[in-house]
Amino acid sequence: MKFEYKPVSDLENFGCEIYSLLVENSKQTFFVGGTVRDILLKRNVKDVDISTSIKPEVVAEILKKHYIDFNQTYKNLGIIIALKEQHAIAVATFRKEAYSKSRYPKITFIQEAKKDSERRDFTINSLYLSLKNGQILDFHNGLEDIKKKKICFIGDPKKRITDDPLRIVRALRFSLELNFKIENKSYLAIKNKFLTLGTLTKTKIFSEVEKLTNLSQRKILIKCLTNEKNLDKYFKSR
Repeated sequence: MKFEYKPVSDLENFGCEIYSLLVENSKQTFFVGGTVRDILLKRNVKDVDISTSIKPEVVAEILKKHYIDFNQTYKNLGIIIALKEQHAIAVATFRKEAYSKSRYPKITFIQEAKKDSERRDFTINSLYLSLKNGQILDFHNGLEDIKKKKICFIGDPKKRITDDPLRIVRALRFSLELNFKIENKSYLAIKNKFLTLGTLTKTKIFSEVEKLTNLSQRKILIKCLTNEKNLDKYFKSR
């Protein structure tokens, strides 16, 4: 799919600036995830995420060369944060993730956007936008799911939740925030794996809940997280 994108905020302009610097080193550089989803939905873009084949140490060198501040606290995870005034742009190197007994996976850096997309949680968050040619890469039918207003896990929903139970909270949050329906297989997996939320800290769960700026939606999410019986009341018929 071809898409003509024009930035509409200082944050997005900064994202375009970082993109332009990186794409000079690798054509495999994209706006990704929720950034692309929100652009397509014409929503206010609160976060700009960039995905690239460039290794994190090279990303840091490029930013340093152009006098752009950055944070490399998460460099081992493949993430460099470019900074400008109050704005932050996350630049993540393509990676694959292998889970064992922890929600924190073993990471291997890779060169392919398609393989990188397989680690992402939902189809609507797995779109890659090339600003250079306006092409959107869609490996998991995310464009169609956005059109149908549907939340759908990538791959086996039960396994994705087993790997990281926080994905339950994220699915419910996106459903409320975007007014999207959770597709049936994903919803059944959420109910089946609901008790795995007990492996997460309250701090981790609430950090996700806080991303809902609408207080009534936040209350609904809290009600559902504290009582599984509320799930059908608020989500089954969405």
